[in-house]
Amino acid sequence: ATNRAMTHLFYLCGEHCLSGWNSNQMTLEEIERQAAYNLRHSFAVVGLLHKTNDFYDMVTQRVAYMNTSLNPEVEGKTHSTGNNPEMERCRTKYKDPDFQARLMEKSPEIAALERLYNIAVEVNEFQTKELAECSTQFTPT
Repeated sequence: ATNRAMTHLFYLCGEHCLSGWNSNQMTLEEIERQAAYNLRHSFAVVGLLHKTNDFYDMVTQRVAYMNTSLNPEVEGKTHSTGNNPEMERCRTKYKDPDFQARLMEKSPEIAALERLYNIAVEVNEFQTKELAECSTQFTPT
């Protein structure tokens, strides 16, 4: 889980963070700080996995030449693991606040990723509101 968290931190932070981490030139805190900055200032659209269709709508609105409605077969889907007893066991375990606290304590990387997720939610809400205001301002009456 920690390796997967680091992979996602590097996605948000950039290649220079991966290089810095591998050469012991960057700390986890510096990577998290850069990733938070990137979320707030470097992404035209910040999407959330549970709002995939909203993300496509935002991309279409933000980047006019990318009309995602021309790809009607692309839509948000449920996770590929399906419903099985093991998935339910994991879902129940990960929803437990005590387990979450222990996990965050043992893995600062996962804790950092959770904080970044919360920033992504804030940025997504801001961008959604901003795009709604922009579209109403420029809608012909």
